[in-house]
Amino acid sequence: MNKNRILALLDSADIYGKERANIEVYHVLQQNGFDIHVGYSKYAVAAMKNELTCFPNKSFPFPRNISGKMRSLKYVINFIRINFVLSWHVHKLNPDFILLPTEWALFYLYITLLLTKAKVVFRCGDDPLTYRKRGKAATKVYAYIWKHYVLPRVDILVCNAKYIQKRMKDSGRVDKGYDKLIYNYPPLRLDYFHENETTYLPMGNGLRVGFIGRIVPEKGVLELIEALGKIKQMGKEITLYIAGDESVNPKYTLQLKGVINKLNLKDDIVFLGKINRIHTFYQQIDVICIPSIYEEPMANVVAESKTYHKPCIIFNQGGMPEIVEHKQTGYICDEVSIDALSKGLMFYIDNPSEIIREGEAAFNSINCLQLDKFTFTKKWIDVFQFAK
Repeated sequence: MNKNRILALLDSADIYGKERANIEVYHVLQQNGFDIHVGYSKYAVAAMKNELTCFPNKSFPFPRNISGKMRSLKYVINFIRINFVLSWHVHKLNPDFILLPTEWALFYLYITLLLTKAKVVFRCGDDPLTYRKRGKAATKVYAYIWKHYVLPRVDILVCNAKYIQKRMKDSGRVDKGYDKLIYNYPPLRLDYFHENETTYLPMGNGLRVGFIGRIVPEKGVLELIEALGKIKQMGKEITLYIAGDESVNPKYTLQLKGVINKLNLKDDIVFLGKINRIHTFYQQIDVICIPSIYEEPMANVVAESKTYHKPCIIFNQGGMPEIVEHKQTGYICDEVSIDALSKGLMFYIDNPSEIIREGEAAFNSINCLQLDKFTFTKKWIDVFQFAK
């Protein structure tokens, strides 16, 4: 049995795709003999805590999403507090590795990381902030600290897309010979075990398109609805099922429903809310659409949809085109626009036989792209074979 002890820190309060992907890593490590302990946010939602019950765990006051009056002072106080509390915990636990999930954690835990001999592993799934905060006055200072102080403290960098690897290199990362590319394996959802439940999607006409994820502007839900409107104007039949929490951004959800009413699409678009029957959802759609309008590094849904034999429609940006082959395992829209998205949807309306062919090809591509559980497990074990 592997004796390496890992302290995995999960500083987010909510649980979405990124958090589920990190928890999947924890499961893999635990199942393969690693002594893994999880530190989670004291502000974590119940669903997050529920996912972590199978690990030795402890809550910490991570200084994320601080708001209100005297925000800067609150951050300084919480910064000092978390480093004091966590440094003491690290001293007692004496881990061989500390596994971090976010760039923010690297920054506000920097003192703790300097005071420990544990190897630091950073699982990176987002653009460095030096790209996301371009044009701001403090960016150059931040970039200098990031390149010369924070990044050098990372012993092993694990990226979930080649796109992120390049971004990290451009921001100053120097590979010490241990950095790795590990694509996400579709994280286990507790609701996968409802396979025998009956049909629950309202019956729709024509092409049945699914969207699952956060209902926020950057995910492109508005663009998808408007693309649907263009197709309906052509007299084509199509139904869209939107699965996701409508309360994440209530104003945006209200805007979407206003557009749906304006375009007279009430009978063609169904909001499912949070769904508990993922298997049934995928069984009853033809294609999945992930129309993120920002350069999304990777989405768990791309790999997940492959396991359900579904083609995937995406835009040609970010990291997702790395694992989708145009008109072979999905459709890559050539530009981020409503017209391009409409064209992608129309491809499957006009060529319904491609849905099955590409769905099978998508499933068969899992091993070739190293998205399978065996490869995912082996690569993560290799990460922690790094010498103490």
